[in-house]
Amino acid sequence: MYLQFLFHEPIQYITKLTPSYEDQASDVSFVQTKRQAVVVRITRMVDEQSNDFGWKCKRIFGIDPRNVFSLERINNTLNNLTS
Repeated sequence: MYLQFLFHEPIQYITKLTPSYEDQASDVSFVQTKRQAVVVRITRMVDEQSNDFGWKCKRIFGIDPRNVFSLERINNTLNNLTS
């Protein structure tokens, strides 16, 4: 998985995080650079979800969880509230 385009500095290492359940909706990795350590989530969803997760994302946040960029405002708000 190529993630370097997300960072301004070279990636030192990437650790793929083990899923906590089968058929997870995203690939999740821990990425370490010289200045930061972050968790990166890349969606696997390509079709509209008819399960509880997809329905709740639409109902609570008004977003389609396949479009991770629509989560940006939510992620930034949560980042300001807690680490």
